[in-house]
Amino acid sequence: MPSGPDSITRALALARLDEIVDLLGPTLSRSEFRNVDLNGEVIHLADRQKGIWNPAWLDATLSVLTTFGNPYGDRELGEGVWEYKYHKGSTAGDNVKLRRAYQLGVDVIYFRGLEDGRYEPIYPVRIVDSRPDERLVILAAKDLQRINWREGVQPSLRRYAETMILRRLHQDGFHKTVMRAYETSCAVCRLQYESLLDAAHIDRDKSDEGEPVIENGLALCKLHHAAYDANLIGITPEYVVRTRPSIRNADDGPMLEHALKGIHGQTIWTPKNPSEHPSPQRLARRFREFQNA
Repeated sequence: MPSGPDSITRALALARLDEIVDLLGPTLSRSEFRNVDLNGEVIHLADRQKGIWNPAWLDATLSVLTTFGNPYGDRELGEGVWEYKYHKGSTAGDNVKLRRAYQLGVDVIYFRGLEDGRYEPIYPVRIVDSRPDERLVILAAKDLQRINWREGVQPSLRRYAETMILRRLHQDGFHKTVMRAYETSCAVCRLQYESLLDAAHIDRDKSDEGEPVIENGLALCKLHHAAYDANLIGITPEYVVRTRPSIRNADDGPMLEHALKGIHGQTIWTPKNPSEHPSPQRLARRFREFQNA
């Protein structure tokens, strides 16, 4: 089974799903997201029968699945927001890793069942609320603002939907701007497959400074984006990559050796236009976070 930090192996699994969707289309049969090759290992992106998939090689749930006309009461609350019920029985078992996904704030796949027996993979989503007393969690598309369901009367889903749509438009523009500036290649490893690239924020997008502007952006492949978000790698204000000592001292196969240990000390690639370079002030703020992690 895959090994390494949860954020890295999870990012690789989601990147593999990107490739499957690019090849087979936006809806999949259950067999098409099982027995998937991941760097020479066979993995599953969903459980064979159950709705919650907790692979042993991850610290928290990788995916949840709803069949069409499901009997458990899973439902869409609004655009990009879903209510998902615990497994029957106690709050233990598979539900433990489901709650852990909420605590860790990791990316999850939601396989939504369609009438023809196929599934629409919606990802990445986050578990934005966990309600053990009600035996359910709330899923939301990752690019939506965090929803505070506990504060007073439940907010209007219409208002949230409007906020979500506006945010998506901003993020779509940010992604296109970053990809153009970086010529659709990862600033760290120069990977040029757009389906495997993200427009990463330097100041995190939920922070006060996290505007979707080019000087706050880096084009990163999904692996290096996950590593950057998890503070496994940092980038200095002088554009030099630093890998965390615990990673440099680890011995965990060629992926770790080349993708993370091998980039320590190298300089990132920056756009040709100096006005589109990442802000040294923003990099300095984020690098302090990396040093303190």
